[in-house]
Amino acid sequence: MKELPLVRVLTDSGYGSRRETSALVKSGVVEVNGIVAESFTQKVDPETDSIVIMGVKIANQNTERIYLMMNKPTDYLCTTSDDRGRPTVFDLLPESFKSAGLHPAGRLDEDSTGLLILTNDGTLTYELTHPRFEHDKEYYVATTGSLTDENIKRLEEGVEIEEQRTWPARVELLENQSPYAYSVTIHEGRKRQVRLMFAAIEQQVAMLKRVRTGGLELGDLPEGEVRELTTAEVKTLMQKQSSIPRTGKRKITRTGAAKRTPRSTTRSAPEGQSDAPEASDTPQAPPAAEWRKDRLRRLLTESDAPGEQAPRPPATRPHATPPTGQPPRRFDGARRDDRFSEDRPRRQFDDARPAHRQEPRYEG
Repeated sequence: MKELPLVRVLTDSGYGSRRETSALVKSGVVEVNGIVAESFTQKVDPETDSIVIMGVKIANQNTERIYLMMNKPTDYLCTTSDDRGRPTVFDLLPESFKSAGLHPAGRLDEDSTGLLILTNDGTLTYELTHPRFEHDKEYYVATTGSLTDENIKRLEEGVEIEEQRTWPARVELLENQSPYAYSVTIHEGRKRQVRLMFAAIEQQVAMLKRVRTGGLELGDLPEGEVRELTTAEVKTLMQKQSSIPRTGKRKITRTGAAKRTPRSTTRSAPEGQSDAPEASDTPQAPPAAEWRKDRLRRLLTESDAPGEQAPRPPATRPHATPPTGQPPRRFDGARRDDRFSEDRPRRQFDDARPAHRQEPRYEG
């Protein structure tokens, strides 16, 4: 048998959904041939590899795929078991399917009704629940109030829920579908997404029913009943049926913020004054860069004269040249200290100066 991802083998063996089995692998309780599995995408052969979960070896993979459609009623949880003893959708299954390792392919909350897919095919579950495959999910919605044109526009453009913008939705008005008044189509599968979308526009959902997933419609299946899907229906379910234009997630923009204008790099003169510089009788010294260029030009010109040698430039760094246009003063190496020169009398210090700063007095 060909190798399969570890997560698919675990889901097909009845250890939960893809998310639940991935959590098992990450927790380090799954071993493959005596070695702890490091990734849920690890390739394994169910017929030859030994797969052990918490000390229990799983049986060989059941190659038979089961696809069921249920019309979920209210007050039932979409989970394999509940620690508080509440009823689950698996309580509605016939006994022949309860041990087949089924899991919900896309959940509905406790208060919602409608189309629910139960299967042991992990690949189908992944494709139906991941938004990148863009499988439509259509819901009938009954609200406590009426939607305005602005409300519908916001839903179709995307609203922000849980600090993230939703993909664009399609909203239509329903006729002869009482008590439902609106049809909302999305291709995401976030938890309680439709209810949160209506809460974002300050509307409350009274009743919610899923009527279509991909190309598969609920039809006239009675509430609480289950039936198997045909091969043609499974193929229709796996096909990409998105009718929502893919415009990407909209960026969140702040409203009411003033648009900033780029700062000008030039300064304008005050009112009543000209931008031209004022004329002055005092000659202005050229900038340091211009002074250096002029000096270099004169040195090169003098060096070209026959029989003459250009004077040696001062031993100063170019960036140390003062901007006044005057050549810098050369350092001759002599230390200036005229405190004890003959033409300057010795400075006398009074007794008020600190002792460590006083100069010794010589008497004689």
